[in-house]
Amino acid sequence: SRRLAYHHAGLSLASRKIIEKGFRNRILRAVVATPTLAAGINLPARRVVVYTRRFEGFLKPITVAEFKQMAGRAGRPQYDPYGEAIVAGVSSEEEGWAYVLGRPEPVKSALLQDRAVRISTLALIASGDARTPEDLVNIFEKTLACFMRGRKLSINMVRYGLRLLRDEGMIEESGSLLRATKLGATVSRMYIDPLTAVIILNDLRKIITAKPLYYLTLIALTPDFGRVRVTNYRVYSTEARSSLTMGLIPEPPEDVEEIGYYDWLRAYKIGKILNEWIEEVPEDEILSRHGIGSGDLRVLVETGEWLTYAASKVCDVAGLKEHSRRLEVLSARVSHGIKEELLDLVRVRGIGRVRARVLYDHGIKTVEELASTDPSKIANLKSFGPKIANNIVEEARKLVEFTKRV
Repeated sequence: SRRLAYHHAGLSLASRKIIEKGFRNRILRAVVATPTLAAGINLPARRVVVYTRRFEGFLKPITVAEFKQMAGRAGRPQYDPYGEAIVAGVSSEEEGWAYVLGRPEPVKSALLQDRAVRISTLALIASGDARTPEDLVNIFEKTLACFMRGRKLSINMVRYGLRLLRDEGMIEESGSLLRATKLGATVSRMYIDPLTAVIILNDLRKIITAKPLYYLTLIALTPDFGRVRVTNYRVYSTEARSSLTMGLIPEPPEDVEEIGYYDWLRAYKIGKILNEWIEEVPEDEILSRHGIGSGDLRVLVETGEWLTYAASKVCDVAGLKEHSRRLEVLSARVSHGIKEELLDLVRVRGIGRVRARVLYDHGIKTVEELASTDPSKIANLKSFGPKIANNIVEEARKLVEFTKRV
């Protein structure tokens, strides 16, 4: 038999664990993987073949540091006296030796990105670690970014961060003292980019209410969703324009340079995927329709749950109470992948989107109704069985009793 497998971030966690265990136990002879495997998991092999090109719309050489990281997987301490790393995909022998003998590229500081400056500036003020602009400069001076670029960079960082936070009402100044406002403290506590809060608030202040697709597309437009990889979104151009005309999705923010037309299309695709998820479209159908893996969907769901919850808290302190309420409900729906009518049932341990729908469609619509149900009446339902039925009814009864005590 071939005993081969592939491994990438689009697979479900369970699938990845099976593949990793199979390779460690020598059941699998070879695993074809993306750099995700080489960078993040301790999975050594006797021989590693490193393809030195990555596809980012075009073939692009990997860095020497990436090659060294992947080649470092060669050699299993308990089995091999040495490991072999093979350089593949180079255009010449000289390029191959450059990977083998070359020094890794210099480390780049994350603080060279505006996003990191915004988040760090607010966090330092909200935590009380920086009480004056001078405190901020002194802290930034000790970072790798300023070690590389000099004191002037730390001053420019502070100016940029303070200007944005001040203009958006996230900090207040009293003389030389800095203090986070209630909005700023909430944004920092939710671990979101201040620009994410700005985009959400600027849009939702224009409207009274919105449907789930609108909210989901809006959060997908934010910098915090920008780190989630989604492809093949350009085919949605006509559909997205039509949805915009009908008011179903937000416009691209005009005053945010970081967000362009294709970012907007990408956000629309993410919004569609999450909207289908909360409308209880079967997972396999979502995956095949949008060309994503189960691991990709899980990342979208987790990020969507976090940002809808964060948005609800930000809207609450900003006085947008109706949006806050709807976003909080939406966050719970995204977490479980259900319509709003099933939110009560999924509070019971052991009940997910599939079992909740089965119970609801058979007339059991609340935790109280489930707690008063004879387990034998649901044991033969799809996705149940005698043991599961007994456990779920028992959990429902415990939840009812706990609710009464509280």
